[in-house]
Amino acid sequence: MELDERWQLLKSLKGQRVEIPNLRCIFAGWPDGVNPHWKRMVVVVDNKLESLVSDKHKLAKFKTADFALFAAMSWPYAGFHELRIMTFLSIWLFLWDDEIDEATGSLNMDFEAAQVFRQETIDFIEYTLDLGTQEVPPIPPNAIINSFRPVSDALCVAYTVEQRKEFFNEIRFYIEMSELEQKTRLSGRIPSLQEYWECRMGTSAVGVCVALMEFATKTRLPPSVKRHPALKELWDAVNIIISASNDMLSLKKEMALGSIDSFIPLACADSNGPAQSAVNAATELLRSAVAAFEAAAMELLSNPSDSFLTKKTVQAFIEASVLRID
Repeated sequence: MELDERWQLLKSLKGQRVEIPNLRCIFAGWPDGVNPHWKRMVVVVDNKLESLVSDKHKLAKFKTADFALFAAMSWPYAGFHELRIMTFLSIWLFLWDDEIDEATGSLNMDFEAAQVFRQETIDFIEYTLDLGTQEVPPIPPNAIINSFRPVSDALCVAYTVEQRKEFFNEIRFYIEMSELEQKTRLSGRIPSLQEYWECRMGTSAVGVCVALMEFATKTRLPPSVKRHPALKELWDAVNIIISASNDMLSLKKEMALGSIDSFIPLACADSNGPAQSAVNAATELLRSAVAAFEAAAMELLSNPSDSFLTKKTVQAFIEASVLRID
């Protein structure tokens, strides 16, 4: 019955026409830019992908995704070394997620095998971040997990133990939410919007990228700053902005893949309304998140004695939230 409900929802959405508004208007006045190391990174990315993906069709798809430009737009002021590591992280996140989330992924329908994959990933990352207690280094079973090593190596040099722990916690949360997402999908149940957002705040991997903000911008935030309420509001707003934007812009692709596990379909199920109403709701959610981001940034800038953040650092957070398109 539950599987029928998911199929009925998908069937009800197919054929509906929706109009996605010009999202750039929502970000009017926000800075943008492209890292000057972008073109140098293209060759690096192609070599990396060719070493990890043997399937020609998948390789072509990943090259088309243009990870070099994606990273260059997300981190426009990062140095070449930092941009290289952030690009490697982006590649790793996409490839790792595709193994489980994509319909063509090897673990898409095999929850038990995916659980092993997740645990092997956690063990490997914990060890390579020099946080584990294993006496014998875990041997990664495949190239995707092993490709995380350059990120760990860079963080072991640039980050303190405490910073690495914070980053590892975000990675673990991302992996745990991928478990919940897959479990819900395979159960055939349609999750509520609240359940979706609880999960999406992890599977978006925004928290993982935010945990590398200090690395990418070569800044060091004291613990008191990281606990500042406005900074948490800033990060949550970035997560919603990226998630809501991607859910709207990837709607056609998700429908073609038979997936209903994103905001638009679930909002339709929640309200029993048309897809356009759900798109409108997503647009308003995006506007609200942008306003929340700007308010949080203003609070941080207006209270430097409380946050110890310079305008340049807050600007870096804004730059890092540039619209990312699937």
